[in-house]
Amino acid sequence: MGKPSAPQPPNPITTAAAQTSTNVQSAVANAFLNNVNQNTPYGSLMYNQSGSYGWTDPTTGQTYNIPTFTATQTMTPQGQAILGQTQATEYNLAGMANAQSQKIASLLSSGINLSGAPEAGSATGMMNVPAAQTSYGSGGPIQMSLGPTGMPITQTYAGPNDFGMDA
Repeated sequence: MGKPSAPQPPNPITTAAAQTSTNVQSAVANAFLNNVNQNTPYGSLMYNQSGSYGWTDPTTGQTYNIPTFTATQTMTPQGQAILGQTQATEYNLAGMANAQSQKIASLLSSGINLSGAPEAGSATGMMNVPAAQTSYGSGGPIQMSLGPTGMPITQTYAGPNDFGMDA
């Protein structure tokens, strides 16, 4: 008996073609599975296959038909009205920003006119600034009674009737 011969290795082109075909089929299936139509209180989102294109595997020359989809958003009448108002507001704000930026550009491009401005002082006058206070004064006397009644303010709590010993 002789030694058995080694099996023939698979053709890499055939293996790649089989894998590509499986990948394309999985991708197409996932596209259909993930394009889920949605209905909400705000409107609906619908996916429809709108066409397809051919893709050719450069290794094998095999052509695959790949679907394309269109997503269509339809809003409720209230949602459409809100969107219209929001876009109108954004348009108005953009117009105001444009007008104001033009004014700013005009102001920045012209020189400063100082005619009519008050006369400037001298730089030496700025040096006569009083020194900053770095301490506190002694202040007034500490109040020891409540107004005109003359009742003393309690300064310690030492007895058992003075809110407890822990006070």
